[in-house]
Amino acid sequence: MRYQAKPSFHRTLKSLPDSRKSKVKEAISHLVQCLENREPPPGSLGLKLLRRPYWEIRSTLADRIFFAWTGDLIEWLYIGSHDDIQRLLKRYR
Repeated sequence: MRYQAKPSFHRTLKSLPDSRKSKVKEAISHLVQCLENREPPPGSLGLKLLRRPYWEIRSTLADRIFFAWTGDLIEWLYIGSHDDIQRLLKRYR
């Protein structure tokens, strides 16, 4: 698998408080570890297909990590609330 973070992802990550940044990094690390080991991700990550190729995982109850998964490439796109991700998804049609 290959992983790439887009500038929009870096901007949103940079704007978060350290405690929330830590949770985002933990969630991503957990997902990557599961994918690399070919294990199903735990339900606590809340991995959800929104619309191909867009997915989300939870880093906290309030924060979602939005990404595109195409073949062997995952592109981290954005971090935000459920509502933020729904609005963003409309722009990616």
